[in-house]
Amino acid sequence: MESKEDGKLVFKNYTRFVIMFLSIICLTLICANSLALNFSVICMYKNPEKDYSKSTGEYSERYSNSTVVEESEMMFNLMEKSWLFSAVAIGQILGTIPITYVTSNFGVRKSFTVYGLISAVSTLLIPFLTHFGFFPIFVMRVLEGFAMATSFPSLGAIVSEWSTTKSNGMSIALLSVHLQFGSMLTMPVSGEFCASKFGWPGIYYLQGSLTLFFFIVFYAFYRDSPHIHKNVSAKELRKISTGKIQFYENGKKTVQKVPYGRILKDISVWGVFISCFGGSFGFQLMGQFGPTFLNKVLKFDVQKTGFVAAYPYLVSAIFKIVAGPFSDRFTLISEKARIIMFNSLAQFPMAACFILMAVLPVEKAGYVQTAYTLATAFCGLNAVGVAKSVQMIGQQHCHFILAMNTFIISTVQLILPPIVSFIAPDNSPEQWGIMFYGVAAIVFVTAIIFNLTAEASPRPWTALEGSYSPSKSSIPSELKVEIFSTEKITPKDPEKKVPVKFEV
Repeated sequence: MESKEDGKLVFKNYTRFVIMFLSIICLTLICANSLALNFSVICMYKNPEKDYSKSTGEYSERYSNSTVVEESEMMFNLMEKSWLFSAVAIGQILGTIPITYVTSNFGVRKSFTVYGLISAVSTLLIPFLTHFGFFPIFVMRVLEGFAMATSFPSLGAIVSEWSTTKSNGMSIALLSVHLQFGSMLTMPVSGEFCASKFGWPGIYYLQGSLTLFFFIVFYAFYRDSPHIHKNVSAKELRKISTGKIQFYENGKKTVQKVPYGRILKDISVWGVFISCFGGSFGFQLMGQFGPTFLNKVLKFDVQKTGFVAAYPYLVSAIFKIVAGPFSDRFTLISEKARIIMFNSLAQFPMAACFILMAVLPVEKAGYVQTAYTLATAFCGLNAVGVAKSVQMIGQQHCHFILAMNTFIISTVQLILPPIVSFIAPDNSPEQWGIMFYGVAAIVFVTAIIFNLTAEASPRPWTALEGSYSPSKSSIPSELKVEIFSTEKITPKDPEKKVPVKFEV
C-alpha cells in the first residue's frame, strides 16, 4: 500500500475526533427519530386545531397541561399505540437481517448513510400520513426501526477503524451516549412543540430535516478507513494503527469472513447476549414508557413530563463520559475486573432503583422521580462494561455481536408493550409496582450471569488461522499484512501471536 500523504487540512492530527463527533450527531438523530412518537403520542389528538387560540398563540390547557384526556379524543387507541411502539422493534429485527452483510461488503460510509436517509424520510412523512389513518404511520415506524438497526454495528465498526487501542473505552462511551442524547433531544423538544402553535408535527419536521442534513455531511466527510482519508496526517495514522491488524490485497483492504458458528458457541458471547437482554428491559421500559409513567401515574403535565423524562438521560450521559476515560486509565485491576465492576455498577443499582419505585407511594413523587433518574443514569455505565467487553473479545468481528445485540434489543422492544399493557392496563401505581419488581429481578439475574462469563481479551476465533505456502499460480499479485504493535516480542513463547509484516 502506498505511504500516507497528508491532506491540506489535518485538524491538527485530530481528524478522528471530528469523525467521532459527526458520528455521535448522526446516531443521536436516528435514535431520536425512533423515540419521537413515544412522547408525542400523549398529545396527538383527533381534532387539536379547534383548541388552538390565535389570540394567545397556545393550545387550550386541556391539551398542553392535562394529565387525563378522554381516550376517544386521542388519535390512536390503546391497541394502536401498542402496535406503534412495537413497530420500531419489528423494523429493527428486519433491519438487522442484512446489516452484517451490508456493513461488511459496502462499508459504514454507504450503509450507515442509506439507513440514516431512510430514518429521515420516514420521520418527515409521519405528519403528512396521519390523515390516512393508522397503517401508514405504522409503516413509517417500521422504517424508523429499520434504520435503528444500523446503530450498534456502525458504532462498533467506527470505533474499530477510527479509535486508538488505548482509548477504546472512551470511544465506546462517547459514541454510545447517542442513546441518552436521543432522549434528551426528543423529549423536552416534543413537550415544547406539544404546547406551541406548531403542535406535535413540529418535532418530526425538525428532527427529520436535521437527520437529512447531517447524513449528507457524514457521507461527504467520512471514510471507511483512516488510511484513505485525505485529512488524516501520517502522525495520526500511526497513532490510530498501533496495535491493529490490517490486510491489503492488490492495494485494497480485505475483509475477513465472520466465523458465525464459533462466535455463537462461545460462552462469553452468550453472557453478553443475556446481559443485553436484561439491561434492555430496564432501559427500554424507561425509554418507551417513562413519559407515560410520569404523565399518567405521577400526574406531571405534558411540558414538565418532557423535561423530567429527559433529565435522567443527561445524568446517564455524564456518567458515560466520565466512566469511559476512567476505564482506560484505571489500571490497578485487570481489564476483566474493570468490565465486571462497571457492569455491576450499572445493573445492580438499576435493579435497586426499580424496587424503590415499586415500594415508594406516588404521593412522594420527588423520591420516585429520584429513583427514576438514577435507574436510567446507572444504565449508562454499561457502555464501559458489556459494550467494552464486546469490543475487546470480538475485535474485527464485533459488528456481528453488536448486530445480535440489536436483534435482542428489538425483541425486548417488541414484547415489552404487550407486557406493559397486560400488567398495567389502567396505569395504576399498584400495577406499575408489579412491573418494576419483575424488571428488577430480570436485571439482577442477567447481571450475575454476565459477571460469571465475562472475558476481556480477544477470543480464539479472532486470530489469524492457517499459513501461507502457496504456489505462484494461487497467490494474488500483491498481498500485504500490516500489524502495528509496540509490544516486545521474544522467541521464548512459541505459542504467542507474533506481529509481522510481509509482502508477497
